[in-house]
Amino acid sequence: MFVDFDNVFTGLQALDPLAAKRFAEDPKHWADALSAGGSGEGPRRFLIRNCYLNPMVYSKYRTYWTRAGFRVIDCPSLTQRGKSSTDINLVLDAMDALSGSGGIEEFFIASADADFTSLIQRF
Repeated sequence: MFVDFDNVFTGLQALDPLAAKRFAEDPKHWADALSAGGSGEGPRRFLIRNCYLNPMVYSKYRTYWTRAGFRVIDCPSLTQRGKSSTDINLVLDAMDALSGSGGIEEFFIASADADFTSLIQRF
């Protein structure tokens, strides 16, 4: 499970601020729901739970994510336009997982960023 926190949070804020707050402050709730599976699906076990966030903007949410079993990877803004290294860090970690011997059967990427299309095609 690879979560582009900044992207998902800002997208949810625009649609439903309460949903954005729940996403940011209760990641265990939705991660557990995904783990439980849907109708006709068995339960899942996520071997990797990574959350990529900009610590300069969203550090107040870090504790919620670490308590929910996520590894939080800091991706601060590196440019004057606020661009961070989230995309490349997420892709590198996903490719490492894909090439590893962990027997991963399924990947979950939470993002609305079209930049991940090539990664998804690689999967």
